Amino acid sequence: MNDAPASGPGGLEVRWAEVDGLDLRLAVAPPLAGGRSLLLLPGRTEFLEKYEDVLAELRGRGFRVASLDWRGQGASSRLLADPKRGHVDDFRAFQRDLDALLRAVAGELPRPWTALAHSMGGLILIERLMADPRLVERAILSSPLFDVRMGPLTRAVAPHLAAAACRLGLAGRYAPGQGPAPLAGDEPVGNVLTSDHARFRRYRERCRANPEKMLGGVTWGWLHAAFAAIRRVSRPGALEAVTTPVLMFEAGHERVVEPEAIARAAARLPSARRLRLPGAEHEVMMERQDVRARVFAAVDAFAA
Repeated sequence: MNDAPASGPGGLEVRWAEVDGLDLRLAVAPPLAGGRSLLLLPGRTEFLEKYEDVLAELRGRGFRVASLDWRGQGASSRLLADPKRGHVDDFRAFQRDLDALLRAVAGELPRPWTALAHSMGGLILIERLMADPRLVERAILSSPLFDVRMGPLTRAVAPHLAAAACRLGLAGRYAPGQGPAPLAGDEPVGNVLTSDHARFRRYRERCRANPEKMLGGVTWGWLHAAFAAIRRVSRPGALEAVTTPVLMFEAGHERVVEPEAIARAAARLPSARRLRLPGAEHEVMMERQDVRARVFAAVDAFAA
């Protein structure tokens, strides 16, 4: 694919990299003033256009931002013939996407680097920091995926079911309850992402404007890979090896990831601070203005 820079959302300069034979969409946005460096690592289903409001906030605070669409989502190459299926065989493949981003921007983003990772992006980043805590100087985790939110009985059997489904050759099939529809519907009722209904509607408008970048539910393979990554992070000594300073946002009304797992992880990390945001849903950077003000003020101070 052509790797020449192109204009993208939120003032981003878009370029492409080939990783494992896949086309990966990368992007960099210069600051409106100042010159701090930040890596924005999105969550599952997300794409660059979704982050226009966040990019404007970060650039306005003096950050040069680099971001990407992970493999299998956004404008990057999909992994299955059905592009709506959220799939990956191994979460460690995302590390190669992160490496491609770092190679692409190493000469443009001066140190120190702050990484701001949301949900699935937080799990990807923290696993990388377990092996290389000096990868970035600071890490900010927004509603990190340290465990999937589900009932205790489902949580006990789901990893075994996912492993069995993959052994039976069903890795590319949707897991139960999953399908081509996105996580959130078009109406605020049932929305588990943000309590800001106006911002939620703007997000859905961006989804309708970019239907080819949308993603549906997860496959058995994605679920199996996620449980494996969660087990690696949960091993004794794993999080304790992350000496990177970490700021962690926990939504007070979290319904996507497991908040108790966030609290446990924060207690194990040697240099971590957890900020709980009462009333906030999963996507704290796209919440009500009072919540967003707290979030971005904390990002500003932590990256100072």
